[in-house]
Amino acid sequence: MEYADSLVAKADWLGARLAYERVVYQTQDPTERNWALLGKARTFKAVNRYAEAQRTVERANAFVGPDSLRYLLKYEAALTAYLAGNYQAARTHAQQVRFLMATTPYRWQTFHLELLALHAEQRWAEAKALLNEFGGECGLGLDAEALYGELPKLKNQDTAEWLHLFMPGSGQTYAGYFWQGATSATINLAAITFALYHFWQGYYLLGAFTGAALFYAFYSGGYRHTGTLVQQRNAKITEEYNQQVNAQLLDAVAEKQKNLLR
Repeated sequence: MEYADSLVAKADWLGARLAYERVVYQTQDPTERNWALLGKARTFKAVNRYAEAQRTVERANAFVGPDSLRYLLKYEAALTAYLAGNYQAARTHAQQVRFLMATTPYRWQTFHLELLALHAEQRWAEAKALLNEFGGECGLGLDAEALYGELPKLKNQDTAEWLHLFMPGSGQTYAGYFWQGATSATINLAAITFALYHFWQGYYLLGAFTGAALFYAFYSGGYRHTGTLVQQRNAKITEEYNQQVNAQLLDAVAEKQKNLLR
């Protein structure tokens, strides 16, 4: 372990990773094995390989060792899962600290990760209810009503796509992209007008293979584009809201840690 730790101090992440894995396979001590897996996971985290860090720390037996080690294993599992975008796993690991270590000083040390994961999943109402329930116990000093304010209203992709089916362009407009919706409506109207005009004039092949084909292409393409625009709009709404809420949450966590050190 000392050799692996010395490689970490030199930022030799690959060498440290191999040294920690050697300890994992050679040791008969489950606590030492857990420390080695924790160290190896951190070498992955140091180079932003969060999914591999998560998988590594999840190999540890979090029921073995002192409370401090058990907490660190779950904290790293929750953090790396969150950073890897595995939000459900992040919440699970954070909740396990809250429930399984309820009688230890570590109970609330991963609570913020649970909230951050809920934010990333756009489950703000659940996060708000959770903070309302445990706000007094977790020590963050945050008021749920003040923190979350009015929850964002996301666009419904099914609604947008149905609107497009009945009136091309209206789905894009609903998603918040007026000019794209107007352009789509104009192109579709022009294509169907071209087709109908040539049918009326007796040019059936031209109307079918040019006008109708163009209408079908723009109509179906607009349907797919509508779903993409809704996703883009919701991603923007989510990012802007989460930036604001997460900043306040992390400031509260930092203040709590500062107070603990005094």
